[in-house]
Amino acid sequence: MIMDVAGPQFDIEDIEDIEELPNSKAKQFYDMLAAADKELWPGCKNHSQLSFVARLMSLKSENHMSERCFDQMIELIQEILPEDNLAPDNFYETKKLLRGMGLPVEKIDCCPNNCMIYWRDDAELVCCKFCNTSRFKENNEESESGKQKQVPAMKMYYFPLTPRLQRLYASKATANDMRWPLTEIKTYTPLNTLRNPRWHVLIFRS
Repeated sequence: MIMDVAGPQFDIEDIEDIEELPNSKAKQFYDMLAAADKELWPGCKNHSQLSFVARLMSLKSENHMSERCFDQMIELIQEILPEDNLAPDNFYETKKLLRGMGLPVEKIDCCPNNCMIYWRDDAELVCCKFCNTSRFKENNEESESGKQKQVPAMKMYYFPLTPRLQRLYASKATANDMRWPLTEIKTYTPLNTLRNPRWHVLIFRS
């Protein structure tokens, strides 16, 4: 996750060398990184608060860990770590810290038969327009307001590309690689494009 956000060689000190001042959103991102680039506990050299949290979220995703299991794991880790540590206490605090990265994730309901997604013009539909399957599971639970909860039968996670590209351009470590097609296009040949590890897509120009 940190690789996606700030690049593999991101250095907080590089912010001071930026020639152009960042906009408000970028500044918020840099401030968050600077604040989170702290030792997990005094003397810890292996992880900062941010790298620790990112690793936890990666494990949760790779192992399909439930929020309850995640909280229990955090509770166990807290029992092991020194008292003056900066580890989050639960899943909610973990998400709160990472939210400042500006990498949104959208949950979109889907047809359980994979016919369609409920998005844009179809966002308000309650049945699939192809197979007529209900959008929601049969659920008898009621919310606190007394209304029946509507639980989607299936959903997907959409990771918007634009903010992730913006983060790659914002990082000094990856900005040059992102601009490679423009800065080195004059020397382009299909052979050196394939050999260049920074750009794996052939560029065809008319």
